[in-house]
Amino acid sequence: MNNKVLFKTTHIWYYVILTYLITWSCWVPLIYNNKSETLTLNNPDNAVLLLLGTFGPTISAILIYLFFKVPQITFEWLKQSFNFKIGVKRFFGLFFSITWLLPLMVYIYNSIVTTQNMEWWKIFITMVLLMPINFIFTLLGGPIGEELGWRGFLTPQLLSRYTRIETAIITGLIWAGWHIPLFRFVEYQKAGIDTYLNFVLYTIQGILLSYLLIKVLTKSRFSIILVIVFHSVFNMVAQFSSIDVYFAPLTINPLFNSFLELLVLVLYILIMEMIMDRFKSSTRIY
Repeated sequence: MNNKVLFKTTHIWYYVILTYLITWSCWVPLIYNNKSETLTLNNPDNAVLLLLGTFGPTISAILIYLFFKVPQITFEWLKQSFNFKIGVKRFFGLFFSITWLLPLMVYIYNSIVTTQNMEWWKIFITMVLLMPINFIFTLLGGPIGEELGWRGFLTPQLLSRYTRIETAIITGLIWAGWHIPLFRFVEYQKAGIDTYLNFVLYTIQGILLSYLLIKVLTKSRFSIILVIVFHSVFNMVAQFSSIDVYFAPLTINPLFNSFLELLVLVLYILIMEMIMDRFKSSTRIY
């Protein structure tokens, strides 16, 4: 990794603190100013502050770069983060693996653990047909505002100091903690699972996803384009999976189901590892 983009450890902590301050200053007021019985992300009155909060990681990263590095370095970092020099074979190989494999695995799993004999293939096709529209909404709902910070700034800085596993754990913990205010919203709650335990499971999921996204990042030569694509697809799949109209109630214990979902994610990561190992990794930014 090029030394000119390395920051001091204290600067990384400044980034994390600033990110939390920006985001939580947008999200926390929504909790205390809520006038309805159910706090939901779908409330139009919450849309602006929710969206602004998702840009906390990106805004913080840009501010840290501008404050501690010269503007030219900031421009080079932004250019690298959104570069398309991935290669056609590499890009489409990873793109189709991300956009098809995960939805397919999740919907097969959901068709098994629901009470009715759902025609999962129809649901999967419906989801795919609606993918362009839902992709745009999920893209704007988090990934664009988050990933320039989490994977474009924080992850490369940590990789220069720690192993991939250590970086995934640190990033996953920070990433999950950043979402804490959202656990007051109904979309982040799971029936039959205590809020604190739900957060622990969410944190484990965040660490696993961070581990996978590090590989996606290095295989993309530190471009965050495919990282954003994966984050958007993952959010979209999670959104579809939680809609009652698509799936009947579970036939198994909700907590056990959550553990099985983590196992499905681990299986997906192992498959993606094999796919991505066909491409060479990059360890430098510029």
